[in-house]
Amino acid sequence: MILAAALLAWAGTALAADETADASESLKVTVIGIHAKKEAKPFIDPALKAIAAELGKRAVGYNSFHLIANETSRVAVGKTWECPMAEEYARQVQPVKIETDKATVRVLWVQYVGSGAKRKAEEREKLTLSIRKGKYFLSGGWKLKEGVLLGAVAVQ
Repeated sequence: MILAAALLAWAGTALAADETADASESLKVTVIGIHAKKEAKPFIDPALKAIAAELGKRAVGYNSFHLIANETSRVAVGKTWECPMAEEYARQVQPVKIETDKATVRVLWVQYVGSGAKRKAEEREKLTLSIRKGKYFLSGGWKLKEGVLLGAVAVQ
């Protein structure tokens, strides 16, 4: 299930990004992980209040939204940065092209399977898209043990 929306921006740390990259050759990327659930008492994480209405429209049937990741890193063009999510899922982002008001990025959902030496990332979804600076792209809908996983990507 794919969900998409341009949302408002905010901030959040890094895994394997190039923190020393020249600002003209790199992009500040924020990844937000959201666990949508059906709960007896509706809940919206205070950090998600600004986008609550959009989440309600996109994740029909879910009434609770928990923030599970809020990571920001400066990522060089051509480099890939990964933000871990829930239940072995991760979001990978690779800047492709940076323009004044937008950036083209490759966004992947991966799920880690196996263990030890056999552990590997399996690609679940791969998109290349333009995101306006200061806006979010929201997608996901990956089934979790309880609810679904959503992820938002923003660029600055």
